[in-house]
Amino acid sequence: MEKVARDRQALDPHPPEPRLAPGRRSEVVRVELLGGFRVAVGSRVVPDGAWRLRKAAGLVKLLALAPGHRLHREQAMDLLWPNLSLKAAANNLHRTLYSARQALEPHNLRLRGEQLELCPGASLWVDTEVFEEAAARARRLRDPAGHRAAVDLYAGELLPMDRYEAWAEDWREGLRQTYLSLLLEMAGLYEERGDVGPAIEALARVVAEQPTYESAHAWLIRLYARGGRRAEALRQYERLRDDLLRGLAREPDATSERLYEEILADRYPPAHQPGERPGRDAGGGRDNLPIPRTSFVGRDRELVGVKRALAMTRLLTLTGAGGCGKTRLALEVAGDLAGAYPDGIWLVELAEFSDPALVARRVAETLNVREQPDRPLAATLADSLRSRDLLLVMDNCEHLIDACAQLADTLLEGCTGLRILATSREALNVTGEVIWRVRPLPVPGPEPSPTVEDLSTNESVRLFLDRARARLPDFGLTPQNARPVATICRELDGIPLAIELSTARMGALAVEQVAERLEDSLKLLTGGTRTAEPRQRTLRATLDWSHALLSEPERALFRRLAVFAGGWTLEAAEAVGAGEGIEEGDVMDLLSRLVDKSLVLSEGVAAAPGAASPRYTMLEPVRQYGGERLAASPEAEPVRRRHASWYFELAQEVEPWLRGAHQEVWLERLETEYGNLRVALAWALERGEVDQGLWFGGALGEFWYMGGNLGEGRRWLEAALVNGGDAPPTPSRTKALLRAGWIAWEQGDYEGSAALSTEALALARGSGDEAGAITALSSLGWAALLADEVERASALAEEALALGRALEDAGGMARALLVLGLAAVVSGDYGRGAALHEESLALARRAGDGLAMALSLGMGALASLGRGDIPLAEALCDEGLALSAQPRVINVTAFQLHTSAALACSRGEPDRAARLWGAAGSLREAIGASLSPVEARAFRPYVEAARAGLDAAAWDEAYSEGGAMTVEEAAAYALARGERPARPKRSPSPKSSSSGRRPEGVLTRREREVALLLARGLTDRQIAAELTISERTITTHVGHILRKLGAISRSQVAARVVGQRLLPQDPN
Repeated sequence: MEKVARDRQALDPHPPEPRLAPGRRSEVVRVELLGGFRVAVGSRVVPDGAWRLRKAAGLVKLLALAPGHRLHREQAMDLLWPNLSLKAAANNLHRTLYSARQALEPHNLRLRGEQLELCPGASLWVDTEVFEEAAARARRLRDPAGHRAAVDLYAGELLPMDRYEAWAEDWREGLRQTYLSLLLEMAGLYEERGDVGPAIEALARVVAEQPTYESAHAWLIRLYARGGRRAEALRQYERLRDDLLRGLAREPDATSERLYEEILADRYPPAHQPGERPGRDAGGGRDNLPIPRTSFVGRDRELVGVKRALAMTRLLTLTGAGGCGKTRLALEVAGDLAGAYPDGIWLVELAEFSDPALVARRVAETLNVREQPDRPLAATLADSLRSRDLLLVMDNCEHLIDACAQLADTLLEGCTGLRILATSREALNVTGEVIWRVRPLPVPGPEPSPTVEDLSTNESVRLFLDRARARLPDFGLTPQNARPVATICRELDGIPLAIELSTARMGALAVEQVAERLEDSLKLLTGGTRTAEPRQRTLRATLDWSHALLSEPERALFRRLAVFAGGWTLEAAEAVGAGEGIEEGDVMDLLSRLVDKSLVLSEGVAAAPGAASPRYTMLEPVRQYGGERLAASPEAEPVRRRHASWYFELAQEVEPWLRGAHQEVWLERLETEYGNLRVALAWALERGEVDQGLWFGGALGEFWYMGGNLGEGRRWLEAALVNGGDAPPTPSRTKALLRAGWIAWEQGDYEGSAALSTEALALARGSGDEAGAITALSSLGWAALLADEVERASALAEEALALGRALEDAGGMARALLVLGLAAVVSGDYGRGAALHEESLALARRAGDGLAMALSLGMGALASLGRGDIPLAEALCDEGLALSAQPRVINVTAFQLHTSAALACSRGEPDRAARLWGAAGSLREAIGASLSPVEARAFRPYVEAARAGLDAAAWDEAYSEGGAMTVEEAAAYALARGERPARPKRSPSPKSSSSGRRPEGVLTRREREVALLLARGLTDRQIAAELTISERTITTHVGHILRKLGAISRSQVAARVVGQRLLPQDPN
C-alpha cells in the first residue's frame, strides 16, 4: 500500500504541498551554473547521482535561470520535451518533479496550481544572478575594483555540459557578453587612470575568450605601443591576423592594418613610459585595511574561490588550524575587493580582547558608531548599518565565538547590504553561514632528489624562499639545498606560520641544519617578529592558544589521537580514545568538535578500499604538540597499549586475505595504515611484548614480501625474534621465522634463510603444526634451489608435497610443486617441468593463491621455451605478467621479465631482450633482491646469445633503456611485442624528455585521471579528495607519471597533457 501511495503521489498533477517540520528553519540553497552545475542545501552538496533523472537536474537549472525562479508547467514541458505530446510530457514532468524533490528536499520545489517554484520559502542564491548583480554594482560605482570583483565571479560559460540544449543558448551568450563587456569597461577605467598593465591584462582575457574580437585586439595593440612595448604590439597583430584567418577566413580590416604599419614604421609614439603597476587603491579612505609588509605567496585559485564564495553568501567564515594563513587570506581578499563596496571594507581585530561584551563595542568603534543610552549596542549598530553597503572583516573570532555569532546574526538579520568575512578556528554556526576551510599550502612530494624546476613552482617552497630572502637576500634554491628545503616544507605540512618561523633561524643555521632539527619543530620554531601577536611569535604559542580553548574532554581526546601516525578512522579513534573518563559513544562528538576547531583534519575520503569511514589526520607539528601532552599525562601507557592492540588485530584480520582474491584491496589497506602499524610494532618490541611482537611481524611478513619492502621487513622480523630471546616456543615465533626465511632467500642470503627455516621446521614439528612444517620445507627447498643445490631442493620439496597431500593443503602443494617444477626445468627435463606446472597451477587456482599462480605461469613459460613451443611460452608469460599486476609483486614481475627476455632472445630480438633484462635487474635492485645462482645459470645461454647479436655499445644502451623503465612500463613493453619501448631513454635534459606519443599509451587508467587533474593545477590533496583515495597514494601515482612521461616536473606533465589535447587548454 505504501508503494502504491508513493507512486500515486509522483503522478498526481497536484500533489500535497511539502512543508517544513514545525520549528525547523529552512536551509540556504545555493545553485552554481557557471563553469558547471552544483547545488548545495546548507552544507550538503547534492551529488550528481542524487538526481536519478537527467531531466530532474535540468528542471532545477531552468528554474534557477527563470525570472523569480518560477515557470509555468507547460513552459517547462515545452523546454524539456519539445517533441513529445502534451500527455507524455506531463507524465515525464511528474516523474521528473518527484526525482528533483528527493534530491533537493521536497519543500524546496513546489507546483502551485500551474506554477513551478524553486525554493519559495527558503533563501536561494544563484551564481548567475550574483554575477549580474555584481556587474550592475560595478557599473554604478565605476571603480576598477568593482569590475574586477564582478569578473572574478564568472567561473566559466553557463552549463558547459548542456551546450546543445536550446533553452540554455540565449542565457549562455548573454552572460558571456556581460563578462566580455565588463573586461572591456575595466580596461577603459584602468586606461583612464593611466594604469596600462591591468588594462592589458583585461584585454588579453577578452581576446583569449573571443579570438576574433578585432577591436579588442586593436585596443591591446595600441596599449602595448603606448607602453613602449613595440615588439609585443607587433606580435599581437600577428596573432590577430592568425585568429581572423582561422576563425573568419579574412584579413584584419584597414584600420588595424594602418595601426600595424604605423607601429612598424615607428610612427606611433608611446604616450606613457613603461613603469611599475601602482599599489592597491585604498578605496578613497573607505577601508582601514593594513598595508601588507610581506608579499602574498600562492593560493591564486583559493583567492578567486573565496571571492566567489563570499559573493554567494552574506557570512563566510574562513576556518583552519592556527598558523595556516586565515587572516592573511582574508586580508588579501578584502584588499582585492577594496572599492567594490560603496561604504567600504572594515577590519575588526579581536585577538587582543577576552571579554565577550567588548565585541560589539569593537565593531562600533571601527565603524564610528556612537553608543546610545539605555539601548543595546547591537541594536544601535543594526540601525546604523541598515542602509549601508559594506564588508565587515571579523578576525580571530574563536575565543569569543558565542558573542561573535550573536552579533553577526543580529546584524545580518536587519542589514541587507552587509556582508561579513570572519576568520576563526571554528565556525560561528549561524544560519546561512558558509564555511571555507583554509588548508596549509601544498608541499613537495617525497622524491629523494627533487629538481629545482619542480620545487620552484611549489607554493610552500615559494613561501620559504620569499621569507628566507628577507633575511638572506642572496639565498636561492640550488640542486645542493633543494632536498633540505623540500624536507622543511614537507615536515612542517605546509603551515605558513611554521615555514615563516623556520626561516627565522636562517641567520644562525644553514638550511640543512634547520631540516635536521625538525624532529622537535616546536622547540625550533621560535623567533617571530617582536611586533607580531604573542601567540604568533612561536608555533608552540599558537598551539597553546588553540589548546586553551578546548574543554577538558576535548583536550583528553586530542592528546590521545596524537598516538596515531598517518591518520585514523572513526572506529580506530573509538577504540583508542575511549577510556579514562571518555565513553566510546562520546568519541564521535568530541572528534567532530576537534575537526570543527581545526585541530584535526577530516580528509573526507574512504580510508582504503573495503573501509567505509572517512579518514582523519593531524598536521605534523600539531601531532608533535599533542604527543608532548600525551607523554606528560598518566594515560600515555594505556593509550599506546590500546593503539597497539587495535593495529595488531587489524594485521591479524588482513593476513589471511593476502593470499586470496582481492589481494590488492587488502594490501592497500595495510599500506594506508603502515605508519600506525610501525608505531604499534615498535611499541610492542620496546615493551617486551614478545608474543605480540612476533605475531605482528609474522602477520606483516606477506605484506613486506609482496610489497618489495624486503630490507625493512627483515629488520623488523629479526628484532622481534631477538626480542623473544629464550621465551618458550610459540606458533607466533614459527610464523615469524618462516616470514624472515622467505625474505632472506629473496635477498640472496641462502644460508641465513636455511637457518631461519630450519628453526621454524623444528618448532612446527615439535608442536604438531603440519601446515607450518609444509611451509618450512618449501622455504628450505626454495633456498636450496636458488643456491643451485637442485637435488637437495627436490628432496625437500618432495617431503613438503607428501605432507601437503596428506593434509589436502592445495596452497602448500602448489608451492612445493613450484620448487620441483623449476628444479626440473633448470635440469633440462622440460617435459616434467611442463607437467608439474599444470598441476601446480591447478592447485594454486583452487587455493586462490595469486602469487603461486603467477610463479607457476612463469615456470610453465620456461618449460615451454625449453621444449621449443614459443606460442605457448608467450601465452603463459603474458598471463603471468597480467596476473602479477593484481597486485604488482615486484620480485615476481622481475622473474616474469627475465622469462620474457629469454623469449625475445629465442625470437631473434637481442635489443628487446637486453631492455627486458635491464628492466628486471633494475626492479630487483630497487627492492634489494638479487639474481640467484640457479637463475643466472638458467638464463645464461639466452643472455650470451643476445650479447652476441649486439655490439657492446648497443647492448649497454638497450640495457640502460630497460633499467630506466618503471615496473608498469616494463610490463607493458613485455606484453607489446615487436614495438620499441614506450618511451625513449631517460635523459636529465627537459628537452629530450618530451616526445610525440600520447600519455594514455603508457599511463594506467588511474594515472591518466591523476594526470588530467594535475594538469588543471590541483594539488595532491585536492586530487585525493576528487578521486576519494589517500593523498599518499596520489603522491605515488604522481611519481609514476613523472617517470612514465619522462618528465622532471609537474609543470612538464601539465604541458604534455594539454599539448596532447587530453583536456581543453585553459586560456588563463
